[in-house]
Amino acid sequence: MSERVQSNPQELSNEPMPLTNQELPGPVVATREPDQMIYKDNVGVEHIICIPPGKYQQACQHYIKKDWEALGRFPQWTETSEQRLVDQD
Repeated sequence: MSERVQSNPQELSNEPMPLTNQELPGPVVATREPDQMIYKDNVGVEHIICIPPGKYQQACQHYIKKDWEALGRFPQWTETSEQRLVDQD
């Protein structure tokens, strides 16, 4: 059995990675909040939830406060979640 080595994205580029205090080259075209969150609740059960547009900070606050009930009200991530969110954009 042969071992397969995965390439590191940094290795694929000839450009050096910028340092933390360096400005990135070129303009930022767009950014977007994450559309899912994976977390473990107070009993160690892993959950994957779908984060609707504009609700990521709210979900983060629930996680920081360990408000598992509030996080549980977000829809569960499914195979179709990603396509639904793309269609909303």
